[in-house]
This record gives sequence, C-alpha cells and structure tokens, in this order.
Amino acid sequence: MSCKSYRPLIENVASGSAGFEEIARLDAHLTSCVSCNTSFMDLQHLLDATRTIRVEPDASFWDEYYDRLEAKMGPSQPTAERDNVHSSLFIRKPAVIRFLPTWSFQLAAAAVVLIGGIWLGRTFFSAPLTSESVAISDRTAVEDRAFSYLDRSKTLLLGVVNFNLDEDDPSDLNIERRKGLASGLIQEASLLKADLSRADDLRLKQLISDLEIILLQIANIESEYDIPDIELVQNGVDRQAIFFKIDVESMRRSDMKFQTQSTTTRTTSPAI
Repeated sequence: MSCKSYRPLIENVASGSAGFEEIARLDAHLTSCVSCNTSFMDLQHLLDATRTIRVEPDASFWDEYYDRLEAKMGPSQPTAERDNVHSSLFIRKPAVIRFLPTWSFQLAAAAVVLIGGIWLGRTFFSAPLTSESVAISDRTAVEDRAFSYLDRSKTLLLGVVNFNLDEDDPSDLNIERRKGLASGLIQEASLLKADLSRADDLRLKQLISDLEIILLQIANIESEYDIPDIELVQNGVDRQAIFFKIDVESMRRSDMKFQTQSTTTRTTSPAI
C-alpha cells in the first residue's frame, strides 16, 4: 500500500477513534516508513496541543454555591423572611440545578439568541411581497390547477376510450365511479374557466370547454351496458383530438418553464 492510503488510518489512530487492528496495522507500517512516522507524530502533537480537558465541578461545589453567592451579595432581608421567599420562588438550591453542567446553561443561552435572531430576520429583514410577485404566484396557482384538471380528465377518458366494445366486459369499466368523477370535473371546470381570464388562456380555456362536453356525456351514461353512449364518448374524444390537445398544452407549458428557468439563471449568474 502507498503512504497516501495510510493517511486516513493515521488520522483515526491519532484522534483515538481507531480499533486494535487498525493500530496494529499502522504500527507495522510506521516501523519502516520515516515519512508516515513523522506525519503521525506531528499530527498527534497538534491534537494534544489543541485538545482541552473540561473539568466539571463536583457535587460539593454546587452544594455550597448558593451559600457563597448569598455571602457575597450580603443579607438584604431577615433570614426567616428570606428563607420563605426562596421556598416560594423555588430558588433554594434545587437538586436538578446543582448537577447541571455549565455548558448546559451556555447552550440554552445560545438557543435563545438563535431563536431571537431568526424572529428578527423574518420580522424586519424579509423582503415585502410586491404586487407583481403576488400576481405571479396567483398565476402559477391557476396554471397548476388547470393542468391538474387536464391530467385527471385524461386519466378518466383513457379508461373509456381504451374499452373494447366487442370483447371487454362492461362491468370492468366501473361506469358509476367514472360518472361521479366526471360530475366533479364538470363542476370544477366552470370555476377554472373564470380564473383563466388572460388573452393567452383562450386555447386552454377552449380545451376545458371541449372536455366539459365529453365529461357531460359520461355523466349521463345510464348504465354500464349503455353501449351507444360509450361509443359516443369514444368518437367525441377522437373527433376533437382531445388527447393530442392535452399533450400539446403540456409540452407548451414545459417549454415555458424551461425558458423561465433559463432567463432566471442568466439574470442571477455573476458576470465573469
């Protein structure tokens, strides 16, 4: 093995995290390699110099802590009255506090400072929402709803269009469930078209209107054995090229997202 491969092993042994086998393997190498032996000794000396040993006070220190603190502060109240106040406020040498190490209080103080900084940043330094950013957010939400509508409608129609009138069992179509889904989509369509109010929404709005007609036909199918109505739906989807239109709108949106991301990347990239 090359000396380079021993570097992780040197770090593990020097830091005290290596096992017995790793120590033995490194020791065998160091006996014949002056370079790695020097690196190991330098690293070990460095870690020893930077390693600090924290000595926590024993229990007797905390037992006498409050007595020493009161002696330094001086009596401000009669002893009996002071004892009553200490008892009522639960500050008379609690057993839990006596055994808490110093770093726990430091950690609590750091947590308070961190939470306070986050609150200040959100309250005073967050950028206010402009009318333009709100409009973009609302527009994105409308588009998400519209394309979710198209996906759900396409999934519903695929089951009907792929149904073979001559070979498949009509009960497999589960027409009652599809009628319920179609009714829900019809109700959603009217609300969605009202939100598609921009000039470039006309094509998407018309596609939803075309879907409404076909969904209405599904909702009015009387039973799973109503073959003429099922065939009417299949012919309507084919005649209106519904699936093709849905795929075109999806590709158009994907292309718009790509262009927007490219523009944002060019705008935010630092000049070289």
